Amino acid sequence: MPGSRVVNPEIGADVPFLKPEAWYAKLATFAMQTTPDSLKFVPHTLDQYTAIAEVAVYTNPSTFKYVPTDLPDYVTLAEVAITIKPNVIELVPRNHPNYAYLAALSS
Repeated sequence: MPGSRVVNPEIGADVPFLKPEAWYAKLATFAMQTTPDSLKFVPHTLDQYTAIAEVAVYTNPSTFKYVPTDLPDYVTLAEVAITIKPNVIELVPRNHPNYAYLAALSS
């Protein structure tokens, strides 16, 4: 995937991050509508990650498990997932600063 980190098995060293192609975010967004589990392959450092993740989480709230907890929009994506499927609260770490708020939203 453009923007992913790959390992060259012949050399054994990491290849530096590739610059995602301009079309990658649009293609990934479309892909999330039919295969939301592909979110696990989208680099969370991508500028458009939140928009792509939002489509995936809206399509299948269980894909929230692929959203990194340190993402600035983590709570927003959690709200989307929990609103659709309340038991997604189980994917939120109990030590997350907004856990109490999200738990109240799930009940």
